Amino acid sequence: MSATDAGSVRLLVSTIPEASAAAFVRDLVERRLIACGNIVRGVTAIYRWEGEVLQDTEAMIWLETTADRIPALRAAFDDGHPYDVPKLLELSPAQWDDVFAKWVMETTRSEDS
Repeated sequence: MSATDAGSVRLLVSTIPEASAAAFVRDLVERRLIACGNIVRGVTAIYRWEGEVLQDTEAMIWLETTADRIPALRAAFDDGHPYDVPKLLELSPAQWDDVFAKWVMETTRSEDS
């Protein structure tokens, strides 16, 4: 694995209704858009929507993938995420374990590659 390859690892953060979280994340893993998704239940969101301040309980999801999978992952969010305006924050880690980075890259590679 080259340093350039390892630099493609990305961590994405989003929120989703708790009832939708497992099926949504599982679909992303099955489609090889992410290597892993962690679901943190019981997150309280307080936000302004359509002129009102609302409060909901949702799940936060942490998604590990590679830079080249981001366009397809964003398309999956546009097509399958239940929110009108889903949050998808992309982070580029400054450091990571090389073995972990290799696993992320291998796991998200399409089966025809």
